[in-house]
Amino acid sequence: MDSAVNIIDEIKALVAGEQETGADDPIGARLRVREAISGLLGIDGRDDSVLRWYEYEIAVGVRSSVDEEAEILGWLRTLEIAAAPEVAAAFPFGSNSVLVRRYWACPSEHLIVPEPFDRLPWPEAARTRFRQDMAKLAKHSRVHPWARGFAHMYVSDRSGTILLNAWSVLKTATEREQRDFLESIELQLQRRT
Repeated sequence: MDSAVNIIDEIKALVAGEQETGADDPIGARLRVREAISGLLGIDGRDDSVLRWYEYEIAVGVRSSVDEEAEILGWLRTLEIAAAPEVAAAFPFGSNSVLVRRYWACPSEHLIVPEPFDRLPWPEAARTRFRQDMAKLAKHSRVHPWARGFAHMYVSDRSGTILLNAWSVLKTATEREQRDFLESIELQLQRRT
């Protein structure tokens, strides 16, 4: 999608502009960059922590945290976990960085935050894929501890692909934690049949 390349190029240009100012205030620089990105055409900035544009999620943060998350996302991409994004771009500026994540399993779709009490069914194929993805994580002794509720989920607007954000919390889990995790995922999916 050409417009995706454009949004990444626009973000890159905004970050380059911030680098040129030579600001010594890392917090102020983060706020300025986030504000500038939120002003781009089509950016959904309703969430305080991230910005969204189609299948893209954009965060401005401390460079060390962005680097750590990028490493996690790189590993997840090798597993082809559809619920996890890939790193589309990272633009460091000073001690900060912009991380552009792309939910590769739902190209050109919007990311919708599900309503916890709407009881709308999710597509069977999406529930099956999510279940398989979470089992694959557990097989690698990992769990996403915040995947047990709707607060860190998205559902893509056309295919209904179930996605997770906040992958920086991914952790190594005991066998019991893995079982509990998979059971809670199953209960959650049953509420959406």
